[in-house]
Amino acid sequence: MRLSIVPQLLEVLKYNIARQTESFAVYETGAVFLKNSNEDLPEEREHLAAAITGLWESHPWQGEKKPVDFFVLKGIVEGLFAKLGLESQLGFVKAEHDGLHPGRTAEILLKGNVIGFIGQVHPTQQKSLDLKETYVFELSLKALLEAETAPLQYTAIPRFPSITRDIALVAAKATAAGDLEKIITEAGGSLLKEVNVFDLYEGEKWKKARNPLHSH
Repeated sequence: MRLSIVPQLLEVLKYNIARQTESFAVYETGAVFLKNSNEDLPEEREHLAAAITGLWESHPWQGEKKPVDFFVLKGIVEGLFAKLGLESQLGFVKAEHDGLHPGRTAEILLKGNVIGFIGQVHPTQQKSLDLKETYVFELSLKALLEAETAPLQYTAIPRFPSITRDIALVAAKATAAGDLEKIITEAGGSLLKEVNVFDLYEGEKWKKARNPLHSH
């Protein structure tokens, strides 16, 4: 009878990383068996757990790579609570937990009550599993499902579908992508909802002082 889902998830990460998978994330819901102080037999509880390692974001054309860290996984947990309408009841408090990094671990609180934990796997355990920095969380699924939520509010479906447009621009090398996004956003006004710079081309056909950027 398992006490936590996390060890099994770490084995899944180990298996996939050993097969040349640079980044990997996995989650599971299932039963764990925890000691009940009022009874001799352990109590079965449903938990939700996840583990993640490697890169969170990678933009090869920009040479940017963002590795997974504590705040990435914390953001995932916050997103889950937001989807359930529980963001106002969520809290984190620094803590220590067996098998986790003592300085990068916190308890997950729901209305002030501890329902789980989040943190980095202890470096010693990471090394034994041949993993880079790895982060996990585990919490009570029952606590989530039984929590009181605010009434859901719905907005009408737009009468017209959204439209995406690709724009190619030739800009000086010194021009920052953020500056172009700002100009496009200001020009688009209230009708423009999002701008993403997704490509950069550098080639012999273009003068050394200029580069074409693509956005949508």
